[in-house]
Amino acid sequence: MENRSTDMKTQKSDSEAGEDEMEIARLKRELEESKIREEYYLTMIEKAEKELRIDIRKKSNTK
Repeated sequence: MENRSTDMKTQKSDSEAGEDEMEIARLKRELEESKIREEYYLTMIEKAEKELRIDIRKKSNTK
């Protein structure tokens, strides 16, 4: 009987570990998408600043 209880705990731990791995994979995908989005926006701003010859980014020393 005790062996069966231990097996149930192990199965639950394996299940939780699988869920954790899935969550980690999801978060890694979201992080990668965010990095790509950031790079896209920065490139878009740089291109617009060059083509339109205007400052789009806020200067750090402005009030």
